[in-house]
Amino acid sequence: MKKLLSIVFLSLLAGACGAPGPTEKPAEKPTETKPAPDAPKTDGTPAEIRAAFPDASTFTAQKSKAKSGDEFTSYVAFAMKDGKKTTLGVATLVSAEGVTYLLAVNNNVDITKVSVVKSGGKADVESAEFLNQFSGKTHDDAFKIGKDLKFTGTDKATAEKVVKALQDAELNLQSIYGKPHTH
Repeated sequence: MKKLLSIVFLSLLAGACGAPGPTEKPAEKPTETKPAPDAPKTDGTPAEIRAAFPDASTFTAQKSKAKSGDEFTSYVAFAMKDGKKTTLGVATLVSAEGVTYLLAVNNNVDITKVSVVKSGGKADVESAEFLNQFSGKTHDDAFKIGKDLKFTGTDKATAEKVVKALQDAELNLQSIYGKPHTH
């Protein structure tokens, strides 16, 4: 009987050790984290695209076919102006030679910004000095290295591929968002 009482006592003691005592609080349930009311809402638009249009309140992603037949996504930026939803411009991501670039255009489909989104370690074609030359260019402008664009790097073949990719992307945006005109 003594043995049985010892076993029962030890069982009770072991059970009591796992239960919260008078000074311990029971474990709280994890709380659900909710975003702050003023936190920016995300709609899947990449942060780099949002940064190109800081005044935009909304973006609409549109899938399209490039002239090459490849599919690409463009992001139309909108803002409220005088109580009306207005278009600020369009942006897309362009990959060339292991680098991903942001190409942003205004409502006239003039290039407003080209920047590196994902580096490929190619300083010559990722420098601000090289990329800033694209601002203001349109589909009517030439994109020739040595004539229209300065290139001080050593890998001219890569630079020409990057220029071609950016020009093709601008032409694709022009074909979708530009106003019809004749040349």
